[in-house]
Amino acid sequence: MIEYACPVWRSAARSHIKKLQVLRAKCLRIATNAPWYIVNRQIHDDLGVPYFSDHIRSQTERFDAKLADVGNPLVLQLSRHLC
Repeated sequence: MIEYACPVWRSAARSHIKKLQVLRAKCLRIATNAPWYIVNRQIHDDLGVPYFSDHIRSQTERFDAKLADVGNPLVLQLSRHLC
């Protein structure tokens, strides 16, 4: 659910992204029943799940690439104003 409309998160503060990453890591830890001594990076790597900030970056790049194909001039201006 938190990954829906990921490009919107690009303008969120890093502290908010970090909170979402903590939530994601907790969910993965519960889902895998991982013991406390397994680091989050290992869980993410084993499951093939990127960190939330990395996922936002890749989804945003895909979204921005699609904007170039749109013929609407207002949409083309949008890509210049997004941070």
